[in-house]
Amino acid sequence: ASFQKTPTLTAYTPRAAETDLFAKNGVTTPGAKLSSRMNFKDYDRAPEDALNRILWRTAKGDQPYPVPIHRAIFTR
Repeated sequence: ASFQKTPTLTAYTPRAAETDLFAKNGVTTPGAKLSSRMNFKDYDRAPEDALNRILWRTAKGDQPYPVPIHRAIFTR
């Protein structure tokens, strides 16, 4: 049902953002001190697990951090 032979030309009216899109985390944000010491100058330089925990805390608050699942993929 996503694609039809004739297009639906209904106008789209975007909604205004409800949060400040230009806001930045302040020095008192959880994880600010730790993330300020991380290397973001190149890809994959920041410690993955520590950064993920900071992002989780920022997005989810005090919800428990999920247990990481590591799987190996073997192909021939």
